[in-house]
Amino acid sequence: MRLLEEVALARGSTRVMIHAQVQAKAFYDRLGYVVDGAGNIFLEDGIPHVRMMKPLSMDM
Repeated sequence: MRLLEEVALARGSTRVMIHAQVQAKAFYDRLGYVVDGAGNIFLEDGIPHVRMMKPLSMDM
């Protein structure tokens, strides 16, 4: 994930948005991601997901 964030930042992105499997939410929480919006759970390929995001900064 760190490499993805570094590449996104180098390309001018200010945040990363992901569709996280609900069962992996705690993992992404530890990496600094937060639930985006109302936190609605949705199915993607039949698996419950939640949208999460992380703001990016130069001092990562």
